[in-house]
Amino acid sequence: MNIDFTYSPWWLLAGLVFAAGLSFFLYYKDTQLRELNRTWVRVLAVLRFLFIFGIVFLLLGPSLNVKKTEKEEPVFIIAQDNSASVLLNADSALYLNEYPQKIKSINSKLSEDYDVHYLQFGDSVQDKENLDFSDAVTNFSDLMFTLQAGYTGRHVAGMLLASDGLYNQGHHPLHQFSDLPYPVFTLALADTTQKKDALINDVNYNSIAFLNNRFPVRVHYHAYKLEGETMKIQLLKDDKVLLQKQVDINTENITDHVDLQIKADETGLQTYNIIIEPVEGEITRKNNSRRISVNVIDNQQHIVVIAAAPHPDIAAIHRALKQNKNFSVDIQYLSEMSVNIDDADLIICHQVPAKNNPASSVFKTTETKHIPVLFVFGLQSDLRAFNQLGYNLSIKTKGESMDYAQALHNQDFKHFSLSSDFLDILETLPPLYVPFADFQFTGEYSTVFTQKINGINTAKPLISLSGMEQRKLAFVSGTGLWKWRMTTYVQNGNHDGFDKMVNNLIQYLVTQSTGKQFSVTTEQITSENQSVIFDAELYNEAYELINDPEVKLYIEDSTGKENEYKFNRSLHAYQLNLGSLPVGKYAWRAQVEYENNTFTDEGIFLVEPVSLEALKTRANHKILAMISKNTGAEMFYPGDIETIPQRLQAYDINKTRIITSQSHSVLLNLKWIFFLLLGLISVEWFFRKFFGGY
Repeated sequence: MNIDFTYSPWWLLAGLVFAAGLSFFLYYKDTQLRELNRTWVRVLAVLRFLFIFGIVFLLLGPSLNVKKTEKEEPVFIIAQDNSASVLLNADSALYLNEYPQKIKSINSKLSEDYDVHYLQFGDSVQDKENLDFSDAVTNFSDLMFTLQAGYTGRHVAGMLLASDGLYNQGHHPLHQFSDLPYPVFTLALADTTQKKDALINDVNYNSIAFLNNRFPVRVHYHAYKLEGETMKIQLLKDDKVLLQKQVDINTENITDHVDLQIKADETGLQTYNIIIEPVEGEITRKNNSRRISVNVIDNQQHIVVIAAAPHPDIAAIHRALKQNKNFSVDIQYLSEMSVNIDDADLIICHQVPAKNNPASSVFKTTETKHIPVLFVFGLQSDLRAFNQLGYNLSIKTKGESMDYAQALHNQDFKHFSLSSDFLDILETLPPLYVPFADFQFTGEYSTVFTQKINGINTAKPLISLSGMEQRKLAFVSGTGLWKWRMTTYVQNGNHDGFDKMVNNLIQYLVTQSTGKQFSVTTEQITSENQSVIFDAELYNEAYELINDPEVKLYIEDSTGKENEYKFNRSLHAYQLNLGSLPVGKYAWRAQVEYENNTFTDEGIFLVEPVSLEALKTRANHKILAMISKNTGAEMFYPGDIETIPQRLQAYDINKTRIITSQSHSVLLNLKWIFFLLLGLISVEWFFRKFFGGY
């Protein structure tokens, strides 16, 4: 501990002399205190001296530096794979009954030398103690994220990774764990012996088909150690066999596929089961079946893109919409219009009205037919002509200038969802090329993204929604969407985030084009480990969003049991998160009472099983061995569990880290010093007053 000064400490000598001299002058030269006992005079003089010297001392800017040394106990992490694939072997009873106790035992022994942190991973990373191998997926990336977020900078001595080496979500574990700054010991679980098994590895099909058409289904299968067997692959609907194919297995291991043709003879969401009849002696039958769901529709929604000129944005939008088989897209240029737009479900105007063509006939048709419109503004847009259309948005330009604006997500936007992967990279997306203008809405509107210009957040809309006369309108304030799609691929390895944003925006516009006052949406197909989320919107007679009335939701499962729920209000709309639901087919009905009218909406959705863990029944210990080798550790087997603490001692990783910290305190900021000086001068003043010195 030491004291530093802002000014030279030699000034303390001058302060000492000044304080002593002033105290002497006040008490030894004061005639009123001559009759006072000399001891009291000395005491009062000392109090005044301490007060004056304390003030001088603080004026020199002293600060107290304290150095503190602490010992940090080393952390040892046990990361346990809790996925279902660990049980797909002949020793499943051992892993369910004996193995959890052995892990608790090693945890207890290591706690004598380490600060042990026990984690389980699979669907997610948790610190729970109950080990049941029930997780439906294995994701090492989630575990790696937890390690980086929670242990970077910590004194981690090492980690024991207990797993079968199989994964079905996230990135390859070898590349992730090999870069950790501490040894990763691995515990190889399950069995690497290939077992007798027949399984459906994947099914390729279109999620949307058209009524009375045939659609193809390709079933990919594996057969291990089934040479000489005959395998039956069946396709069922409502437990009725529609198609069946036999496959003769003539080699020990085979990977192949069969093609099926199914007729779509009923509209709506249709569910089919594809199964391989069990073969005697299989290690598991959980991978013998797959369920597929196909939405059969009797017509497509017609979308027309009208553009002033060719632009890469048009290709990006078109490719995004091609992912949705429910949409048919035509691209037209103002110079050569050939498509009748009277029956269009949506018009996308890219830089239309244009400076060389106001496209008056197009907008006359959209108004008379109540067709929703999505506008994309750019350098070729005639914004004066747009303002004259009388829509809810007025754009007041400042000359012909343009600007670059990045996207800033509106956290309160609830009309449709955006993927988390897309929102995570939002800040990295290139800016759109937008008009330098003021944007003013005259009616109700909402923004998906606002503009961030030169690092400054603004309220100007970048992508926004509005509505009038029983139809929806949307506005993209600039060009450059093609760069967003390209960057999404660079960042995530796919276009999914951008494509989902475009499809959800378009689906929102065309869904509301019917003029329904009450509408409810949800994903028709979801997985058992995902949340089921409902969104609802209610409009008044002026077609303005409201959420005053209470909205109820009734859900009926496949057994006929019905449950009632109430929507939560979100901004101007409604939302309800049901969490994850059991596998099955559900029917739903939403209802709201508004101005003596009852509005309803209904539909169905499916919760499908996640069977990823059963697709691989052979453990991959090579990955685990490589992880340990790359981090300077070794791989253990379940039979080595009791010796692991002793074998870890050979690596000399149990080292306590000494942490030295230094604190810096400015004495002038310490309240107790203020009160000490106040106390000195107060006591001195009181007794001087008492003895008649004042």
